[in-house]
Amino acid sequence: MIDNLKKSKDLIEKKLPVNDIDYTILCKKFNRKFNKEKLNRLLKSINNTYIYNFIDVIKSIDKSKYLDNFYSNLFNSKIIKNRLLHKILLDKEDFGENIITKRNNYIILGNTKDLEENDAELTPYHELLHLSTTKIDNKAIRIGFQYNDFAVGLNEGYTELLTKRYFSKLGKKDFNAYIHFKWFSNMLEEIIGKDIFEDLYFNSNIVELIIEIEKYISREKVFNLIEDMDLLFNSESELYDYEKRFLYLKEQLDSNEIDNYFDINRELLNRIYNTFIEINENKEKITGNKSDFKEKNSKIKNDYDHEEELYREYFKDEKNSTKKRGIKK
Repeated sequence: MIDNLKKSKDLIEKKLPVNDIDYTILCKKFNRKFNKEKLNRLLKSINNTYIYNFIDVIKSIDKSKYLDNFYSNLFNSKIIKNRLLHKILLDKEDFGENIITKRNNYIILGNTKDLEENDAELTPYHELLHLSTTKIDNKAIRIGFQYNDFAVGLNEGYTELLTKRYFSKLGKKDFNAYIHFKWFSNMLEEIIGKDIFEDLYFNSNIVELIIEIEKYISREKVFNLIEDMDLLFNSESELYDYEKRFLYLKEQLDSNEIDNYFDINRELLNRIYNTFIEINENKEKITGNKSDFKEKNSKIKNDYDHEEELYREYFKDEKNSTKKRGIKK
């Protein structure tokens, strides 16, 4: 059994992408032992309420054992507080970031006033979850379920799900981010089990997660599922960038391009959803335990399909309004 598991891990790790950048310098920074006395001095020098709150919440949900990695990463990261630098480093619609470079890790938690005004009060905790689950060697960057550029969509969705689950009481207003990917990760968590899923996330262990899913579908389908989520994640990001061009740069909309985005996204969403239904059905056959998984998630999917129709109408209206204003491409 152990030999089979090791062989399965080896095969998965060979399939996972490898960075072409040598992160040896950053790896040494992140993996060295931290001194608790120095850490206490660091926390006092940072004097950041979000970091203190994050530590308190992680302790309250019995995840204290994962704080060692967080402390080590925090000790070896640069916290950027300057609001001017925030504007330079962040996209216009972003309010926090965990930026990894070859030599350094930079954390931007946002300014409290900006976060409140833009309904982004939980963004710092999302970024601190990224920091707490970041593990780096000279082959790969692992952040939660993300392995280099693989499983980004799943990781962002689950990070946001945990942010809302455990930190909502700390923020009055927070916009709804990564909605499809929160749903995907929620479905997968329901199939795998909450405790196992959370621990795999905090351990930055996509390999074991793949092995768990592989109990119910083939390895090839597991990779196809995760890659489809990444394709959808990238496509939705491109659509969002396209939307910003006509909102901020006042470009005229191209209906064919908008329709193409939505057609691709719908196809991917359907494929991802159907794979989750297959995984759950196979689990029910193996365990003999029936659930309301399909009924519950079919309703959610119908809501998302309706939302797509509303967005298509929104883009049509925007196109007509840009024509009336005489805006050209």
